[in-house]
Formats: sequence, C-alpha cells, structure tokens
Amino acid sequence: MSQCEECKRYGTTKPGEETYPCSLCGRPRCSRHAIWAPAHQFDQRDPRVEAAGVVLKHGPVHGWYAFCESVFHTPRGVSLRLGAERSNGSIVERVLFDERPLGLETFKLWKVGVVENNVEYRWPPEQYTPSCTLAKSVVALALLSKKGLPDEQFVSAAYERVISTITTQRTVFAVPTREEFVDAVSDNPCLAMTVRFLCSRCLVAVCLNRHAPFYDSKIFKRVLRQPWKVAPQ
Repeated sequence: MSQCEECKRYGTTKPGEETYPCSLCGRPRCSRHAIWAPAHQFDQRDPRVEAAGVVLKHGPVHGWYAFCESVFHTPRGVSLRLGAERSNGSIVERVLFDERPLGLETFKLWKVGVVENNVEYRWPPEQYTPSCTLAKSVVALALLSKKGLPDEQFVSAAYERVISTITTQRTVFAVPTREEFVDAVSDNPCLAMTVRFLCSRCLVAVCLNRHAPFYDSKIFKRVLRQPWKVAPQ
C-alpha cells in the first residue's frame, strides 16, 4: 500500500492507513493531508470546467476530488475542505453579476465564507473575495482602474504598484519584465486586459475563474504532473 508523502516527511505514518492519489499528479495523501474539492462543482456541462476536467488524472472518491498540498495543485473556483473529517475549509459560490463589485464582474466564483468544525460561517457580501490565488492583486488593479488614469499612466502604475510587487506568490506567478507587460496590454490598456495578463502568468493548475491560459504550455504541463520539478515543494 502506498504511503502518504506528507506523513513520511513528518514521521507520522500510520500502518495500513488508506491513501488517495492527487487528482493531478497522483502523489498519495492520507485523508488528513489531502485537500478536498466537491466533485459536483466540476460539472462538465459548465464551459469553465471543460479545460480543468481534461487535466484531472484521477477521479473522485465518494464525491470528492483529492489534491496534494502543492501550491500549484490547490484548485480555485471551488469550495475546499481540509482534514480527515473535511470539517474545515472555504465556501465558494457563483455570485450574480449585479452583486459583483464594479470592475470585478468577470469573476463568477467568489469565496463567500468559511467552514469551521463543520459549521458554515457566511460573510456579508462586502467581504466576498474572488476565488483566486492572486485575489489581492486583482482587487488592487480594480481599485487602480477606478482612478481614471490616462492609458500610459495606468499601464505604468499597474506594473509598478501591482504586477512587479507580487512577491508572496512568486512560486505560482511568473513575474514579467516591464517590457513584456507593456507589449501585452498597450494595445488595449483596460482592466480586463490587465487581469487576463495576470491570469496568463499564474501557474495554478485548476482554476474555474481563469481568464486566460498560461503563456508557456511546456512549463504548465510540467506543473500538472511533476510540480516538484518546477519549484521545491
């Protein structure tokens, strides 16, 4: 029987404990160390799921997809549960268009609350955040766009104040040079184009809120199956 790699790392392996393969890379995790996402949120009739569904290598277990703890393999745009009893996690739901903050209407799926000890705590709408690893940067870009800056100033400020400062997520965000960013958005320097560019540099493998594919398909394929070769885990 395969052993949970996290248990082996910390010396907490329990003999005979059942393990589950990560739906993307197949690395085994016990129920305590797996990250769980409800299978019904990966509805293949939803066009946003089509691409994500193709890359899932292993099917659901009792209605849940298991994922490893890799930052690349923690899905976005779906609710997540943690722990052997799946008693803690986040609540992610579709928010109606007219209920989404101005400038962030293209994000359909939002984190609307948390689960603690199997109890749901839903936030007031003003606390909702896009289900996105780079959510803070997305919100910062939306606030910047509201200032009504001339195009050239907006592009410059977007790079200096937001794009180039994404340091805490450098593992999943391929920081571009100023020239790469300007070349990509200068023809249409609007918020939507800037968010698309942000998404095109994000290496989160499964995201139902994704606005654009990752810019380098070879790197993305390695992230899907062998994330430890892209960055230390």
